[in-house]
Amino acid sequence: MFSRAIRDRLPWLTVPQTKNADRETVVSAYTESLQLLNRFRDDVQNVVRQACQANLEFRQEAGSTHVEARDATLKEKLDKMMSAATAEWDSAMSIASAKLLSQAPEIYTPRLQESLTGEVAKFTKQFFAMLARLVDQELCGLVEWLPNHCCRYHFFRHVVVQGAAETSEFSTWHDDDDEFIPFTRTQRTTTSHTVPHKIRLARHQHDLINAIRTSIENSSVVMPLQVQRLIEAIPEWLYPFVEVIDGQIVRERIAERDIAVADWSRVEVRDVPTIDFDPAVIIGPFVLSGWGAVEIREEEKRRRGFVNGSHESVQPWQARAFAVMATVLSGVCMWLSFRWLCGQGGLLFVLMAGATGIASTWQASFAVATLRKSPSATKFANSLAVAATAMLFVGVWVLARTFFPMSFVTPVVLIFVAYVSCCLAHHYR
Repeated sequence: MFSRAIRDRLPWLTVPQTKNADRETVVSAYTESLQLLNRFRDDVQNVVRQACQANLEFRQEAGSTHVEARDATLKEKLDKMMSAATAEWDSAMSIASAKLLSQAPEIYTPRLQESLTGEVAKFTKQFFAMLARLVDQELCGLVEWLPNHCCRYHFFRHVVVQGAAETSEFSTWHDDDDEFIPFTRTQRTTTSHTVPHKIRLARHQHDLINAIRTSIENSSVVMPLQVQRLIEAIPEWLYPFVEVIDGQIVRERIAERDIAVADWSRVEVRDVPTIDFDPAVIIGPFVLSGWGAVEIREEEKRRRGFVNGSHESVQPWQARAFAVMATVLSGVCMWLSFRWLCGQGGLLFVLMAGATGIASTWQASFAVATLRKSPSATKFANSLAVAATAMLFVGVWVLARTFFPMSFVTPVVLIFVAYVSCCLAHHYR
């Protein structure tokens, strides 16, 4: 199924299956198909990087956070995780050559077809081998489905624990070589800062009841920021194979061990009785990342804080006032446009009225979304502002067509842009 889905997206399917197929067309489709497979490989590596970031955690053990040391350590750890995950993934290779393509189409076309079939099979094999390697490297986990809508899955978190910064200082004396000031000495003080870090591996096991799995589009679970970035990195061609688990957690088992110390290891096991909502992101039996009720509540708290902070500065009358201004200014823009087309006004006033009307539309949309406590108020306002701009141009086109011959392609494109923007606004609402 996975191989068929990849194969159906290749440009090779557009090649006419006849003996008279144009050689340039065949070679172009073959090359573009290989290039597409390599782009798919890059997409997968980006998804893996976001999954590693979602499963990378920072904790402050003592003292205040040393930001520079934290960022450097997290980046080094992420690079090591990525290197372990994608170490054995080969690019698609082309067999096209002058010798092969100098032969008859009935000879080189099947050869190219066979090559693409092998590359798709290799891509599929490497994709699932990479997922299995992620499990072996303890970078992602597995899910086990049980009867009566129950499941058990585990995933890993690589935790960077920062300790208190240590500062050491020592002084030395050295003689100056200034011939005009003899017998002078200078004290030189050297200060070094050391920030200790421990790398800890945490294995989370969740037992769920009432468990279901849905597509990304149909899921309504609350996702932390790092999981949102993971979902946004999933390309469109991989969407059908990615699912989200949702259910009620009845048991959580967390085992942690320090892995940065070479000569000893400490294991801490906590068995937490609980019942709450508990999601995860999966591809088949592989768990890319999971999170729990604590992270859901933290994300909801963050969203409420963002919305409430904006909500305090917006009043209901402001939304109504901006909506009235947007309507009035749009009408003024149309009237000024008519006068300009008649040769009785200036284009500058048309542009000023239109820009002010669109700005008022944005402010009204943002105020409405903020009052509704939407976490995507800015995106909602941007989408409606684009739709209003497109429809305003449609109105100007209708006026201009009474004076000049105009193409119907322009309003069709503008209406399509307005429709897409309205769909985005509905999504962000």
